[in-house]
Amino acid sequence: MVLAVIDAAVLVLTLTDSHGPVRYVLGLVFGFVVPGWCVVGWMALREPFVEASLTLGVSIASVMILAQVLLSIHWWHLALCEDLLALVCLPILILQVRRTRSS
Repeated sequence: MVLAVIDAAVLVLTLTDSHGPVRYVLGLVFGFVVPGWCVVGWMALREPFVEASLTLGVSIASVMILAQVLLSIHWWHLALCEDLLALVCLPILILQVRRTRSS
């Protein structure tokens, strides 16, 4: 649930073109955790170290791949990268929250 709130906050902050330390910290947390958790969260590994390691690795890899794609098509813009990731990740996080609450 916390990650869904962070995702929504990052999306709102980038769409409103806000700047400052809050956006910086939320952006870092978002980039290092949210994309990876969207994939790893479905696995329900129940091993905190493995989940944390996979989450960090998948997040960094997905951000790097998205950035490379945007650079390759000459469409690089950091806020656009954040918005695309946030828009893709938010529904997945909401589905994970619903799945957790129903079980």
